[in-house]
Amino acid sequence: MISPILALRERGFRLAHAAANAFEARDSGNAYNFAVAAVDDLLSLISFLRGNRSQEIPEEIAAHLSEQGIADQEGQRNAIQKAREALLFPALNMAFQIRSCCALERQDSAGALEAAAVHAPLARLIFDENQEDAGTVLSYALTMMDFAGSAALLSDNDKLDEATHRLDEAARILDTISDRRSGNDIWIRNHKRQIEGSLQAIDSSRKAAKQSGAALLESNISALHSQFQSIAARFQEAVAKTIPPAAHAES
Repeated sequence: MISPILALRERGFRLAHAAANAFEARDSGNAYNFAVAAVDDLLSLISFLRGNRSQEIPEEIAAHLSEQGIADQEGQRNAIQKAREALLFPALNMAFQIRSCCALERQDSAGALEAAAVHAPLARLIFDENQEDAGTVLSYALTMMDFAGSAALLSDNDKLDEATHRLDEAARILDTISDRRSGNDIWIRNHKRQIEGSLQAIDSSRKAAKQSGAALLESNISALHSQFQSIAARFQEAVAKTIPPAAHAES
């Protein structure tokens, strides 16, 4: 028997990996459904943990944290909470990436934009916590690029303006990658598919705007398309510099 909390965590992990397996098998329908379920489970678990921080801290953990210079109880609770969430973030990040990519491929504007909007703070948090790993930088940049594809699908000029700023952010953080290395991460191996999904969304929306005679919208989407292509090229260069050759060959 395991606790309901551990059961929820393990189910979230299993769903995230099932989504990854389905995604790599090009089964977008199941990949999307598994990813949505994984996000729900893992976000529910994080919400529960944040709402139940007052539990007693075991003596051995308190002693270990004290040795690290964290002596007060509130600081220890914050450290424990941060460690718990850090265990969940990789699976949650992967599930969000799958959800965003599948929504873009399905031309689901609302689903893609919702996923990108909720995913951005998580990707930023992971990036802020581990900027020395190129994988977290690349993952965050992809999230900014996802938003561009989602905004184009929505065909809203305000969202397109926001997407432009997000691509500027992607360019800025890609500039921070020098000789840092990254592990063999599924999202870096599959970055071409993710980028293609956003480009297809932008192209589709640009054609629709042209057919409808919305000149301003077509112009804005065209500008976003050019900016996106430039960022995508820089992303490819960053991947070539940071990903081990064996992993890069799989992408």
